[in-house]
Amino acid sequence: MFLEGEFLPTVKKLAMSGIALVLLFMTILIFQNSILWGNTGDLHAYWAFEKPESSRAQIIYADFLNTNGNPEAAIERLQQARALHPNEITILLHIWNMSCANHLEPPFSLEDIARQDGLEFKQNDVNYHLKALIETYFSRACEVPPVTSVVQLFNAVAEMPMSPERKAGYHFLFSDLYVYLGDLNAALIQLSNAFRLQPLPELPIRQAILSASAGNYSDSLVFLGRAREANQKQSPLLPSFEEQISTIEADLNRRLASPQ
Repeated sequence: MFLEGEFLPTVKKLAMSGIALVLLFMTILIFQNSILWGNTGDLHAYWAFEKPESSRAQIIYADFLNTNGNPEAAIERLQQARALHPNEITILLHIWNMSCANHLEPPFSLEDIARQDGLEFKQNDVNYHLKALIETYFSRACEVPPVTSVVQLFNAVAEMPMSPERKAGYHFLFSDLYVYLGDLNAALIQLSNAFRLQPLPELPIRQAILSASAGNYSDSLVFLGRAREANQKQSPLLPSFEEQISTIEADLNRRLASPQ
């Protein structure tokens, strides 16, 4: 009886102390996590250091560092991601674009990327980085390579497997590159390539506008005919382009009817 009377209160005290310690530990942990999650930079840094094998963690932290004025450290993080996936073209383009945008010399050229064997993209959308490349290139943020290097890179991407939707987006960006370069015919060809993969009315409308800018009004009307046909075939749940097509068509007809 003595043992039972003395032992049970002791056990209860130990149990209560244990529960109190667990609650205290959980409170501290929750508090630390709230601080971590409340500080975006600390969170990105935490995941980058805790997950050195994750290229995504390194890329996210790199973007944070770059946005907050530390491009050199950001590029170091991207280089770590590159070491994990040396053939990932989106990482290579990310490094080149970030270096150029920050007036730093890229560690490799666009020709080096285009010539690299086994190029792939699994980490991100290659079109996002191609768009950034076009913007970076024409902003003249750094000493840009010959435009043939950019075209060579785009041609290398063409050999990579893509979904029809992504490939259509690629051709659209390629057309944008040729628009910047003033090569109308090449731009129209790339838009036609995109239209074959994804027959959206916006694509021939863009062709019509480009042709009209060069004074080729008859060709523009042909493109508008394709746009109207595509517009009629698409789902009624999608926005109609008939009003825009008719407006451009009326303007083109006025131009054709007016004396030269």
